[in-house]
Amino acid sequence: MTAQTAHGGYPYRNEIVISPTALFATLALFILHITPKIGTLGALGFLIVGCFLILRQPWRSRDEIVDMWWLLALPGWTVLSVLWSDAPALSLRYGILLTFTFMVAILIARRLSPLNYYKAVFYSFAAVNIISAVLGRERADGLGFLGIFHSKNAMASTASMLLISAAPLFFDRSLPRWLRYSGVAMTLLAALLLVKAQSVGAILASVGALAVAVGIVLLSRTSAWKRFFLLVMMSMLLLLAILLIMANFSHVESWFFHSTGKDVTLTGRTDLWAIAIRQIAERPVLGTGFQAFWIPGQPVAEEIWAQFGIASKSGFHFHNTLLTNAVELGLPFALLQTGTVFWAGYVVIVWAIRDVRAETIFFAAFMIRQFVLSLVEVTYFFQFDPITVITVGAMVYAIRLRRGE
Repeated sequence: MTAQTAHGGYPYRNEIVISPTALFATLALFILHITPKIGTLGALGFLIVGCFLILRQPWRSRDEIVDMWWLLALPGWTVLSVLWSDAPALSLRYGILLTFTFMVAILIARRLSPLNYYKAVFYSFAAVNIISAVLGRERADGLGFLGIFHSKNAMASTASMLLISAAPLFFDRSLPRWLRYSGVAMTLLAALLLVKAQSVGAILASVGALAVAVGIVLLSRTSAWKRFFLLVMMSMLLLLAILLIMANFSHVESWFFHSTGKDVTLTGRTDLWAIAIRQIAERPVLGTGFQAFWIPGQPVAEEIWAQFGIASKSGFHFHNTLLTNAVELGLPFALLQTGTVFWAGYVVIVWAIRDVRAETIFFAAFMIRQFVLSLVEVTYFFQFDPITVITVGAMVYAIRLRRGE
C-alpha cells in the first residue's frame, strides 16, 4: 500500500487506483442509489457490505470509529430520543440504522485517500444516471423525468450529484485523459437529466455549486493579494445584488414565479415552514423524536397530508433541513448539526482554494450544494442514504485536514 503524503498540511493523493475499500465504497454507494427502487434488498445489501467492511479489519474498525466518537454523537442523539419520542420503536430503529450508516461512512473516509473516495462517488453516480437514462420514464403528467426513481426530486438530486462530481474532472490535467473525457460526457448527461427532471431547487443548487467550483479554480491561479482583492470585489457585488433585489423585490418575485411556475408559497413550502415553526415553539428543546413526526396517527401530520392530498402518508417533510431536524430533535441539537456541517464546509472550501484538484473541487462544490438545498429540502441526516454518507465523509476529511493527516 502506497503511503499517503502531505502537501501544505493537507491530505495529498494516494497512488492506489484500486483497493478493496474503494470497491466496497463504490458498491455501497451504488446500492444506496438503487435502494428506493429495490426496497428491502437494497437495505440488506448495504448492511452486508457495511458489515464486511467493518469485520474485514475489526480492531482497526474499532479504533477508527472510536477516534471519531464525537461524530457518532450526532446519530447517538437520535437513538437517545427514544426516551421522549412520540414513536419510540421507530426512533430506536431508525437511530440505530443511522448510527450504522455513520460508522460505514467514517470507515470509508478513514481508509481511502480523497482522490479514491471521489472516484468511488463519481463511478457510482455515473452508473445510476446511465441506468436511469436508459430505463427511466417520465411522470404520467409529463411534468418531470423520474429515471428509476419514484419522484422527480430524487432523479434531480442524483443528476445534480453526477454534475458536480463529473465537472471537476475537466479542471484536473493530472488525471488520465480517458477519465477527463468521461467526466465531460457525464457532465452533459447530468445536465440533460437535471433539466428533464424539472426541479428548480436542484438546478439552482447545482449552478451555485459549479459557480463556486469555477471561482475556486480562478482564485487559485492568483497571488494572495489579488485573491484578497477579488474576494472583496465579489463580496461587494453580492451585497449590491442583494440590495438591488430588495429594492425591486416585487418585480424580481413576479419574474421568479413566472419563470419557474411556482406560486407565492413556493408550492406550499412557506405554509409548511409556518407549521414547523409552531411545532418547534411547542417542543423547542427535545422535539418529537427522530422520524417520529411524519407517522400515521400524528394529528398535525394527518392534517398536512390531507391538505396536500398525500394519500400514501409517506415521502413528505418540511422542505427545510434546520426546521425538520428541529421539529424532530429539538432546536439546540439541530443548530449543533448545522454548525458542524457548516464548519466542515468551510474547511473543505479552504482546502480546495489551497490545493485545487478534482477531489477538492468536488468536496467544496458538494458542500455548497448542501448549503443551498438545505433551505428548501432536507439534506441530512438519513439512514441508508448516499448523500448522508458523502456528507459524513466530508466531515471526516475536514477533521483529517485539521489534524494534518
